[in-house]
Amino acid sequence: MRSLYDIQSILYLILFPTLIVIQWNLEQVNLVLYGLLCILPLGITAINHNIGHVPIWKSPMLNRCTEYVAGTLQGVPLFLFKTIHVDSHHRYNQGEKDATRVSRVGEHNHILGYLAYPLFTLGPVRKLRKEYFRTISFRSAEFRKIILQHVLLFILWSLSLYISWKKAFLFVFVPQLIGIHFLMASNYLQHAQCEQGSAHNHSRNFTGWVFNLLFFNVGYHTAHHLDQKIHWTKLPNAHQEIQSQVDTRFCKRNFIGYFVLDLSVFPFLQILGFFSAKEVKNFD
Repeated sequence: MRSLYDIQSILYLILFPTLIVIQWNLEQVNLVLYGLLCILPLGITAINHNIGHVPIWKSPMLNRCTEYVAGTLQGVPLFLFKTIHVDSHHRYNQGEKDATRVSRVGEHNHILGYLAYPLFTLGPVRKLRKEYFRTISFRSAEFRKIILQHVLLFILWSLSLYISWKKAFLFVFVPQLIGIHFLMASNYLQHAQCEQGSAHNHSRNFTGWVFNLLFFNVGYHTAHHLDQKIHWTKLPNAHQEIQSQVDTRFCKRNFIGYFVLDLSVFPFLQILGFFSAKEVKNFD
């Protein structure tokens, strides 16, 4: 293991299926446990992102097994991570060649844009997927790896549906769908109405310690873009080094406050004419 802090990642990957089994065997839904079951996929999204940049283990075999587990729990095969995220998003960062640029959904920043954004990236992602398959041989180890990722997902979904389609929907598919949406839509949270092409203002950061403790410092997005090979535990220090160069508009301490007020309430009040965008103060 490259860092002992990655034990947190392993615990998340164990806790999520454990909660599914516990909920599955309860006579009725425990709302507290179910809430945790729906939040954990956000952490697994952060784990999948982090291990795509900096693997947990020094052993290639352990890293591959971790990818299989994390991808299966996420509900999405992760073989396109490098193509979509590294080669497209990190290389072009909201430019015209970035397949996942937020401008595809419009020049705005509100809850409807956040919810709709993934739909606007499906076409470009499918195109990259098609191009990717043209580059690999059907006899290659990479293709066998892709097949195994899909087989594992098929087994999980098939067994769940066979045992109980109602419980499968509630305890497997709903949490996974929440995680899949966040996997795609988090890009909107991190870049909508930021300054594309800027050295330090191209991303929005969420610096609250609780949010970053739970989700592996994913809030320090500017520092991550400046050096994507930094282990997630070092991102707070990297952010501190550049914080003076980042516009305060793009540094939010409270993620929930931003989501509820800046993304939802304030845009609605602007539509009603209570104030203009210039009069909105950042929630901190």
